[in-house]
Amino acid sequence: MYSWGLSEWGDIANIVIAIASVATAIVTARMLIKQHKLQLKQHALEREKHLLEERKLKAQQQEHQPVFYFKRCSDRLEVCNSGEKLAQPINIAIKSNIFVRVSVFNGQGVVDYDTYIPINIYRECRCQEELDGVVVKCFFSKDDREKLHTICATIANKLMRGSHIPLLAGVIVRESDLISIEYIDVYKQKHQLFYVDSMLTNGNEMMKIGAIMNRCLYRPKGINDINVDKIVEEVLRFRGLNTI
Repeated sequence: MYSWGLSEWGDIANIVIAIASVATAIVTARMLIKQHKLQLKQHALEREKHLLEERKLKAQQQEHQPVFYFKRCSDRLEVCNSGEKLAQPINIAIKSNIFVRVSVFNGQGVVDYDTYIPINIYRECRCQEELDGVVVKCFFSKDDREKLHTICATIANKLMRGSHIPLLAGVIVRESDLISIEYIDVYKQKHQLFYVDSMLTNGNEMMKIGAIMNRCLYRPKGINDINVDKIVEEVLRFRGLNTI
């Protein structure tokens, strides 16, 4: 009969210890994995809570923003705020232009070509101290405005009847303003808004219009310097393709 000695019992003890160590490691690993999953879940909940609070704050801030609209009087353009009061007077930039759109039939439909002729119509813009109501007044000459109406009508008439554009579908000619407003709200946050006349637009669209305007070769210095034939010539270059 074989008799176990201390060496054999020692080996068995080592094996038992090794097995126990492996089991302990497995249990520890499972606990760590479980703890890690709980931490991930907790972080996800905290992140979701943070995003919800951010959305609530943004919604609250959006409710307390100014609302701008424009009122044209006989000798000035007024920028008005009917919403939340501003933190300080606004900054405004206005680029006036004669907008011309020529629509032409092609084989697949109607294609629009836009031209923006830069002009100077406003003498000055005064930012008011008021933070709501009328916040800016931009002054112009009533006579210049009437002359501009007549010029726009003459341009449209020449394009429709005298330019002989093949497959002409339509012509739009009007005076237009590209307006940029910078303001600081009651939360001390800075904002910038863009308008084409009274219609709110975005920075990309404003950049697109600016690029078309920059390609314009004819740039009259004042209303009395406008040459209708040169504007018609500029329009007939057909460079401002509208891809909207």
